[in-house]
Parts: sequence; C-alpha cells; structure tokens
Amino acid sequence: MLLFSCERIFILRNELSEKVNISFNRNSLEKLKSKSDQEINNGNYRLAIETNIMIRDLLKKMKDSSESVIFTTREISDLYLKTGQITKAENELTIALKENPNNYYLLYGILNVLLDKKEYSALIDISNEIISNNPNDNDAIYYRAIAKGNLNKNKEALLDFIKVSENEEPSSETEYNIGKCYEKLNDHNRAIDSFNKAIKLNPNYVQAIVSKGNCLINLGNKEMACEEFHKALDLGDYKVKENIKENSYFIFTHKHPDHYSRKRLKKVIKSKGGEKFGSWDVETLLKLNGMIPDFKIEAFRTNHFLSRRHYSYLITWHNNRIFLSGDTTDPTVIKQMSDIDWSFIPAWLIKNIFDSEGQTDVMSKMFVIYHIGEKDKINIIGEKFLMLDNQGRLITVD
Repeated sequence: MLLFSCERIFILRNELSEKVNISFNRNSLEKLKSKSDQEINNGNYRLAIETNIMIRDLLKKMKDSSESVIFTTREISDLYLKTGQITKAENELTIALKENPNNYYLLYGILNVLLDKKEYSALIDISNEIISNNPNDNDAIYYRAIAKGNLNKNKEALLDFIKVSENEEPSSETEYNIGKCYEKLNDHNRAIDSFNKAIKLNPNYVQAIVSKGNCLINLGNKEMACEEFHKALDLGDYKVKENIKENSYFIFTHKHPDHYSRKRLKKVIKSKGGEKFGSWDVETLLKLNGMIPDFKIEAFRTNHFLSRRHYSYLITWHNNRIFLSGDTTDPTVIKQMSDIDWSFIPAWLIKNIFDSEGQTDVMSKMFVIYHIGEKDKINIIGEKFLMLDNQGRLITVD
C-alpha cells in the first residue's frame, strides 16, 4: 500500500507540475505576443521576426493547435516580406505547406510572396486553383485582378475587380482599382466616377485624388485637376507630419523640388520643431557630430549634372552605417565604402555599381533603390534589395 501511495503522489506531482508548466508557458506566450505587437507597431519588424519565431517554438512545445502554429508562420513570412527578405518568407511558407497541403492561409501567404517577386503569371495560376475550388473566393479573385492589371490585361482585371465589388461591402481600395483599370483603358469619365466612390468611402485617399486629377487633365479640365492636386498635397503634408517626431533633424543632399520643399518644410518645422541641414551649409551640418549621441556624419561632394551643390552622406548611428547617395550619377564614393548596413541609391546608379551578372564590389548588407521611373525601369529581386517603386514605404533601421 505504501508503494502504491508513493506512486500516486508521484503521479499527482507530475500532473501538478505539467499544469504549472502549462500555466507558465501560457504567461510566457502572452508576454511574447504583447512584445511582438509592440515591435510591429513601432516598425521594428526584424525584432518582431525573432519574437514570433520564439512564439512558434513555444506553441510547438505546448503542443498547441496546428492553426496557431500556421498563423504564426504566416506572420513570420509577412514580416520577412516587410523587411525585403523574400526568399526567407517563401521558405517559411513552403516548409509549412509540406505539412499542411492546400491550407488557404498559407497559400495566400504564397500569393503575397509572388506579388513581391512580381511573378504575376504564377500568381494567377495559384489564384485560379483556389477559385476552382471556391468560385466566390473574393480574396483569390482580387489577387488575380491585381496580377492581371500588372500584366496590362486591363479588361480582364476590370471584370475581376467588378466581381469583387459586387460580392463584398463597399471598399475604397476596390473602387480605386476599378478606376485605375478604366484609366488605363482611356475611359476617363468612368475612371473619375470610380475614384469619386473611393474618395467618398475614404476622404483621405491621396492616390485616388491624384488619379482623379490625372483623368481631369486628360479630359482637358486643368483647373479642376489643379484643385485635386492641391487637395492631395495638403493631405500628403498631414500624413508626413503624423510620422515625424518632435524636434527632428532634417538632412538634405540637394535642393531639387522632388527632395526639398522650403514651403512644406517650413510648415512641418513650425508645427513639430526641429532644424534643417543640407548641401548649402555643410560646415554647420558636420556640427551634428557633437550634438547627437552615438551619431557621426561624413559629407562627400558628388556630381549631379542638374545640381550645383550636391552631397552624399555616410551616417553612422547606433552602429548602423547608412549611405545616402542623393541623386548622384557618380559611383566613385560608394565604391570606396566598406561594411555598409544600408545603401540608399537611385536606380540609374545601379548600372554603374553592378556588372551584367549582378555582382558588385560595394560591401552593403541592404540596397534601397528609388527613382524607379519609365527611363530607369528596373526590378531586382533578392533579400538585399528594397525597390521603392511606390510612395509611402516606411523603412525601419534596427
């Protein structure tokens, strides 16, 4: 009897230990989830990736539902995409799909990856597979419409967007995309009708207001178009101000209007405080080295054939080395750099620092590429590249 009693006590102790362990793990899980939410809200996506990997490991240890593990895997994949790590995002989903074939949540993650990789034909194929199983799957139809639009199959894209709009609650984004299809098909009156619907649903929809203005120009109504563009500028200023911290330092490579607006900057500094520095007074700019903790800036006179005074900068801040090219066409300075964490370079500089096989002597962990226009239409895929082909992208340097 004594032995039996001892065993019973041992079993009860184990059961109690497991309950305590589960309770401890649950508390740890909630803390990690809260930490992840905070990191994402602050734009610290790389830290959020690490936190979510810890969450997934803990869920597996707790033998939690496979749905929770899948949800976290998708979260990790989406965060990899936000930091430009497309291959890692795809690998996460591919591994998970081997264990959970045809899981829609993971498949939609793959659609996001293909969208980032601009592999529109593959995106359409997977969307069609999903739609064949569920003809009214609005999300899959929407992805297919975006892919078709990017392939300039505008009539087909339009039909898909209209089908989505008929099957869901009114959406400003869907109406905007319908308008863009009409605009590409040169049906500017119908495009304006759709843009108006989008603006009615979201009065702060800057892209819809600008697109409406473009259509008005094509219809010969320049006066009304200017009114729309002024509305968009005012809203753009407001959105910029929202993301600017109090008493910031504003650093400019040159004074061209696509980089620098005295009027708009004056408004921002008046409401938020701060100081401006730039190529017009480099000596004052370099005094920041003694004003900001853990901060160093080096200025390099670089060529830009449309600017009399143009500088590129190397900033070292909290152990991050950040190179800002500005609009220079001269690769000499950046080629002399080493151990750069972030290189911000215009599209036209790419051909001067990369060879035909995509190799470069520039030692940089990340390349952020801007000024991607019709004359400099490039698309580079890889974890080291962020292509700024749309405005409004928020970049966080951890």
